[in-house]
Amino acid sequence: MTDSRLIRWVEKAMFDRRAEAVISGLPGSLGRDDNNIFSLHELEGFADVDVVSFDFFDTLFFREHLCMEQVFAKTAQLGSQLVDAPQDEVFRALFAARGYGSFQLKRTMQAQGKGDEPRLEDIFARALRPFESDAAERARVARRLVELETGIELRNLVPNHEARAVLRNLKLLGRKTIVVSDMYLPAVSLQKVLDAHGLGDFVDDLIVSSEFGITKNSGELFEVVAKRCGVPRKRILHVGDNWNNDCVRPRERGLRSVHYYNHDQENEVRRASGLHALPRPGTVRADELRRDFGLAARGPLASLDAVVGQVIAPAAALFVHDVLTRALKKRSSHIFFLTRDGTIFREIAEAMVAAAPELYPVEAQFRTLATSRATGALLGFSPEDADYLYVTTEYLSEVGFSFARFRAIFGISDGEFHALADSTRSHVDWLGDGMAIDAFRSLYWDWDDFRRLVQSAVHRKTSMTLDYLEQEGLFSARNPVLVDIGYSGTWGKQLSPALEKRERLGLPVPDEIGFEFFATNRFYVGNVQRMHPSVTMGPGRILDHRRTDLALTCLNYAWLEPFFLDPSLGKLDGFVREGSRVRAEFRDPSFSVAERARIEGLRHALVGRCAQFAADLLRKEGTAEELRRLVQGRLVDLIAYPKRSEVAAINSLAHERGMASVKAQEIALHFWPNNFRAKIDYLMMNDHWIQGSLSRSRMGPLNHALAWYFARTRTEFEDWKP
Repeated sequence: MTDSRLIRWVEKAMFDRRAEAVISGLPGSLGRDDNNIFSLHELEGFADVDVVSFDFFDTLFFREHLCMEQVFAKTAQLGSQLVDAPQDEVFRALFAARGYGSFQLKRTMQAQGKGDEPRLEDIFARALRPFESDAAERARVARRLVELETGIELRNLVPNHEARAVLRNLKLLGRKTIVVSDMYLPAVSLQKVLDAHGLGDFVDDLIVSSEFGITKNSGELFEVVAKRCGVPRKRILHVGDNWNNDCVRPRERGLRSVHYYNHDQENEVRRASGLHALPRPGTVRADELRRDFGLAARGPLASLDAVVGQVIAPAAALFVHDVLTRALKKRSSHIFFLTRDGTIFREIAEAMVAAAPELYPVEAQFRTLATSRATGALLGFSPEDADYLYVTTEYLSEVGFSFARFRAIFGISDGEFHALADSTRSHVDWLGDGMAIDAFRSLYWDWDDFRRLVQSAVHRKTSMTLDYLEQEGLFSARNPVLVDIGYSGTWGKQLSPALEKRERLGLPVPDEIGFEFFATNRFYVGNVQRMHPSVTMGPGRILDHRRTDLALTCLNYAWLEPFFLDPSLGKLDGFVREGSRVRAEFRDPSFSVAERARIEGLRHALVGRCAQFAADLLRKEGTAEELRRLVQGRLVDLIAYPKRSEVAAINSLAHERGMASVKAQEIALHFWPNNFRAKIDYLMMNDHWIQGSLSRSRMGPLNHALAWYFARTRTEFEDWKP
């Protein structure tokens, strides 16, 4: 047994002993007397009763997944992402507000004679003061937090299995049924819970302490009950699980009451609270989160479905969670998903919003934006920069310069070229298809008809691209978020000259265009330094190159592309006008029918799994940051140091990469140590360096040394600088 496995075993054994002590200390059942009922059906036999009043929590509804403390913590965890402040500080403030902050508001209300039950919205707004100076924005975030907690409770609560039958029978007996609760949430939140479980039609009235500023504990809320019911107090019967609040206080106000005691449920509540209070060792906590959220453990994954369901989908869900959270925080009007590998994130976002609308009340419109290196290259052209045309041709064609490829990329047709003067065409023929940059520069500046033709062709294609972006709403959007899988900074750099030109012409430009990336694929500091000020672009949300282990995984980008690339779209060829609209033109993808069906099936499973993950964020314990660390660690295992079965599973998935030079390359190369230096040089030069290849080289620990060296010495992988 290795040291790490021994530590895990010892920590789990110690935790299990503590958990056993909590369970063994649970209370026994109560004896029956005139004050107790053990079944809600006993209420049907009470005579001389016109109104039956029910407590809500632990009487009509039980918390199934999270105890009350966990609900408070979950709200604070998710809510800490809604303001621009350190998340740990916001979390502490929101969580602490449920204790001392709430108590202070309660004392203030009592001193002012306004009751003793502050609204949850007021509690949150008070806690947010150090982080948000604007009162209106503070109130908006506080309302969002209340909605968020309502969603958590809605998914966390299950009805008492007797509730529906008892409520129906009481109505048939002619009794009025009401719900009375000491509750920090507003009445509309409890109504949502009742309606979601089909009990709303059986409840005649809902009286919640937060709506009146007074509580059952003080007894004052039962005065409201008496007035609202309109019958003699002795004909009102209240039932609940709290002896003081649900039995003693109503009797003091002249109502009848009985104590409902569900032994099994009482033990379950105390067990959950007791176990939650136990300090968990890191290994125990990690194992619980992996189990609850369906994350892959350290063992090998033998199938593509397991890779998707237990690693890729949770990572994608966390990324989209970050995207939606940023859009909420910035109040973005649009989220643009960039083709081709960004379209899957739109499907995931739509599914996650549908699965957890309380968590993602997004105001933004979802749009798919057709982009590519080739169409973006047009935006960066300046008529005074002949070298840009030459260098961009080599960049886009991924080989040496070719005049024929230059014409194709920048839209110069055969007819337009043959309309040039004979002397110009003869000079081009003399220079040859593979002319050097000095010769091309001379051709551009010394032959006026050629320069005018190039500028006209580029202007035509650039105008089409800009009209498309205008049509899709990019330039008029409020704080738009742009979503893609990997970052090189190219498109943001290409877009920047167009933004600068619009500013000079007095045309609108968004205050902030925020790029969000799953991984830092290729990170060039030179690109960042050439961004327009409105463009914000950082490292990958899930795979950040600044961490050594994640840097290597970022470089293994080819492992991720097949899961995210849209199989229904080939390469973007450009844009065409159709009446007043501009339409993106894509090539047909190269997949066979069987390959495409397999990819579509995996995408469908991935989207569904992400929707489940979003729902689990509301009903299971665990923070996004904890889950991110676990997912990042498993991605490193999968991509940087894969097992043989995982290599085989991923290589079974058809793929089509964007760059022609690696389009047909196997995802995980077969590598053997013959001609060692040449093959290492090849892998390090390859834009899709695969450490998975080295893991099959039988070089043992040297694999990790090479990985560390490569991740820290690749010059364009410098630390990100804004």
